[in-house]
Amino acid sequence: MNCFCNPYMSTTSSDINSTFQNAASGHLSFAAWRLPEETDIQHITGITTIKRFSEINFPAFVITPFDKKPGELLIIEKRERIEAEAHYSINPPQLSPIGKLDKNSYIDLVKRGINAIQKGDFQKVVLSRQLQIDFHESFNPVELFLQLVEAYPKAFVSLVSSPHTGTWIGASPELFIKKEKDFIQSISLAGTIRSLEIENGGKVSSKDQVEQEIVSQFIREKLTFLGMPYTESNPELINTGNLNHIKTTFTAADPDSKLEHIIDTLHPTPAICGYPRDRSKAFILKHEKYSRILYGGLLGPVYSLQNAELYVNLRCIQIIENKGILYAGAGILSNSNAEEEWRETEYKMDTLRSFL
Repeated sequence: MNCFCNPYMSTTSSDINSTFQNAASGHLSFAAWRLPEETDIQHITGITTIKRFSEINFPAFVITPFDKKPGELLIIEKRERIEAEAHYSINPPQLSPIGKLDKNSYIDLVKRGINAIQKGDFQKVVLSRQLQIDFHESFNPVELFLQLVEAYPKAFVSLVSSPHTGTWIGASPELFIKKEKDFIQSISLAGTIRSLEIENGGKVSSKDQVEQEIVSQFIREKLTFLGMPYTESNPELINTGNLNHIKTTFTAADPDSKLEHIIDTLHPTPAICGYPRDRSKAFILKHEKYSRILYGGLLGPVYSLQNAELYVNLRCIQIIENKGILYAGAGILSNSNAEEEWRETEYKMDTLRSFL
């Protein structure tokens, strides 16, 4: 097991809560996380900065947005206090115009995506939406984080807070990249079917299979472009709680430690953006009408040049004062049904909403 080791390890609610509160009062950034199928909770307190992967002072924690610049990673580096150069400065978090993407607006957005696909603009696009909720006065981010740790043992569960990105909590099922010595691992995760449907004899649709194969083909193309021989598993259906997804695991040799180049080449994959990437991403940035910020971005610990584990920030909520913003998206193909895609985002939001 990788860990930040003492004194960065906490196993009690009071430890994490006090560290989180101290970071906030000191205008420092904070991240706590639990890796899939592990029990230990790790955390780091420090400053938010922007660096190339090769420049990071280890250990660190990546908090890079969906719409990142090539070669740059937004990270938390361990610090006891804010230094002169302090934090990388971006606009402070703001509440997006939530009311402009209600059910009918989202369905209209999906229909525009379908029309663009049918015109040949791209093959797939992942379109997301937000839902604003009001918290009860007693809401505690750390308690929600710990509830998710308990409820989703196979997920990457995180609580991240910085003065510039705001506070986010998530339980992501999607590994982006894992680096261990001379090898990397990535997954193709797409297609959604509810656990309740599986229990009642439901099957994975051909639409879901095509959607996931697009992601797999993208990863094959990029690993080939990078000159990295790889192996891949057979697709399998995995359970992530109330939902199930199709997953293929890719393993590739990386003796030259090209992780920075690999990240830039793979992010964002069609699992969170679309295919081809540039045209689908342009559609997203033009039509979603809000900034995804960390939704669909990358989160995870970086222990060394040879040891890192990054996840796509899914099944997440952004916290601003006494309000929360849930995020969820659905993969759109030419044969998508807009009403069904809306329902899929509802099911994905339930991953966290059921605890609020």
